[in-house]
Amino acid sequence: MADASRRDAVARYREVTQTVDEAAAERALERHGWNVQVAAANIGARSVSNSRRGPFRWNLFELLATLVLAPLRFLTGFNGNVDVQTAVDYFLAEFAKRCTARGAGASERPPVAERRDASDETNEAEAERDARPAFVNLSYRDALAEASRSERLLLVYLHSRQHPDTDRFCSRVLTEPRVAELINERMVAWGGCVEFAEAYRLSVLLKTATFPYVAVLEPPSNPRDTNAKLVERIEGAAEFGVLYDKLSNTVDKFGTVVANRVAQRTEAEARQRLREEQDEALRQSLEADRRREEERRQKEEEERRVEEERRQKEEAAERAKADYEEAVASKLASLPPEPPAQSDGSTTTIRFQLPNGGRFNRRFTADTSMETLRNYVDCQLYEMDPSITNYSVSLNYPRKTFGPDDDLTATLQENGLVPQAVLYVQNLDA
Repeated sequence: MADASRRDAVARYREVTQTVDEAAAERALERHGWNVQVAAANIGARSVSNSRRGPFRWNLFELLATLVLAPLRFLTGFNGNVDVQTAVDYFLAEFAKRCTARGAGASERPPVAERRDASDETNEAEAERDARPAFVNLSYRDALAEASRSERLLLVYLHSRQHPDTDRFCSRVLTEPRVAELINERMVAWGGCVEFAEAYRLSVLLKTATFPYVAVLEPPSNPRDTNAKLVERIEGAAEFGVLYDKLSNTVDKFGTVVANRVAQRTEAEARQRLREEQDEALRQSLEADRRREEERRQKEEEERRVEEERRQKEEAAERAKADYEEAVASKLASLPPEPPAQSDGSTTTIRFQLPNGGRFNRRFTADTSMETLRNYVDCQLYEMDPSITNYSVSLNYPRKTFGPDDDLTATLQENGLVPQAVLYVQNLDA
């Protein structure tokens, strides 16, 4: 390890553990591979172990190590956070007890037995345990997010088990009823032991100079943001009044910040609602325009379709009429002249009766084909009733019908229409 890195590690180790002797700090770091966290965490374990190997001594530091360090190690969670509320409870019960036992065995007694043997001071301390900060059992990041969501300040308590002012701060300052009430009502409280990774990293980030250490952080307005603002710090053996005044003033100032945030958020929400309403009005207007345009387009398309159908029908009718007229003219031109009446049976007179009551007649030669007969009828229908284009002609007696699909090459003589006949025209499309 480079000299600069070693010097930095020694400085951090001395800062966390409050070690004065630089050489002792170097030796401790060498024993633990220059790992500051492992070396700092191991110092408390050695203190407790050494106190149990030798005879009991009335040493305040060793007494505190026995009563505070071991329970705190037991109460430390897997993620390195100290359940500070439970630790303070335990300390209040154990620290006020009169230690009358002698020898290492006295420190081995279970906590329940220690509480049963507590003196009147212990009972009084336990009676005040309801007045304590309600530290959240969350990671620092989750606690910061909770403070952001609830729009409260985040109080961070960094706990050093080796510092001589820690026990007094826990028992007389941090658990003072007015302080605890202020914290519980106006803040989110988070605590961690600096011997463990999360609290240690936070102590470095906050540039902690001494312990006990209390920081007040202003959380970001967005719970997903992790950038907090340090608004107050209380370091060292602060008295109750100093801590309470600083926390109270900070909370009051933050109330203004929250009010500003609420006002800004309300204004932003109002602007957002206005934009949404305007966007919705614009959307509805555009939708109405789109519907009107679609209706206009559909109407125009329908009009064009109807007009096209009408035009096509007219054109088809005109073509049909032209074709019909052309066919009639061709048939009229193909008709032979009407022969004079003959008594020898070589001619016949045929009268035609139309459905509308119209009549017409003509003479034909007996050998005239049925096709010529129909051509003549077509020409007469064009003049008298052009609506009939598909028809048949029939005799009443004997009952006989001649349709358009019958043999048109047969003669009038062959069909029994000589020397005279009355044919009834029947509209097959009626």
